Amino acid sequence: YEAALKLADFFEDFGKTDLNGQNSKTQVLKNELTQLYKENTDKYEKNHKLYQVLGISVGVLTALVLI
Repeated sequence: YEAALKLADFFEDFGKTDLNGQNSKTQVLKNELTQLYKENTDKYEKNHKLYQVLGISVGVLTALVLI
């Protein structure tokens, strides 16, 4: 969601500055999106095993209840 807002802000101002301004805004956007990607990758690596185990546990519990 945050990335979509950043892209919307970028395209809202797109074309309102000269070439150097566009290049600098593009570089800032690239850096911000790279940072968001790294943060989300870290969150995924931290939580994916938890969600995997939780899913398996709920599946086993559901199977036991149905038996």
